[in-house]
Amino acid sequence: KMASGAVYHAELARGLQRLGLAVENTGTNGIFEIAGVDPALCSYFSARRHEIEGELAAAGIENSAAAPALAAAKARSTRRSKLKTEDDPQDRHALWRSIAIARGFAPDRVVETAREHGRAASDDLTTAEQDALIRERVDAVPRTLTETRSVFEHRHLVAEVAAALVGTGAGAERARLEVERLAASGAVVALGRDQRWPHPIHSTPELIALERDLRDQ
Repeated sequence: KMASGAVYHAELARGLQRLGLAVENTGTNGIFEIAGVDPALCSYFSARRHEIEGELAAAGIENSAAAPALAAAKARSTRRSKLKTEDDPQDRHALWRSIAIARGFAPDRVVETAREHGRAASDDLTTAEQDALIRERVDAVPRTLTETRSVFEHRHLVAEVAAALVGTGAGAERARLEVERLAASGAVVALGRDQRWPHPIHSTPELIALERDLRDQ
């Protein structure tokens, strides 16, 4: 689920950038926001998430990652409650526009401001600079994955690479190619396969060498 979500975020960000918008990394697993949208408007439309986080905190749970099943149940219950209070839950765009207007945001101006940020961002990087940024981010992935563990599953590698690409203009296909590049270059090494799923378990040459040194001492 996390790997699929990260790949989705990378492809969604790529599509939005191709439409002339810019994205900003704002969370883990490639979660992002569209640049130029007023934070107050984002905060209002994140009210359900804040409600869920509040209920989890009341139960002594730090965040949704600590108890994903409970968080999902809370999300379903708040969604049903929200739908019951809305006059026409089918016409989502009309509802969102009316809410924005009621809170003092002209929808057309919100879109234009986002496009202005997108136009400014589109001039930031040349193709060569974009490729250099992608390589820099992806090359840091193995180190990130081994900061708190000595081995990691293929799904972790896919998720981290995809998340690293958000905002670079690269999407799902580039994420696949970058995962293959890391493996081909030896930056990650397959140690075997997970018994539950038919995918590799990886580590890095540096950690493998370190563990061998410890074993031989």
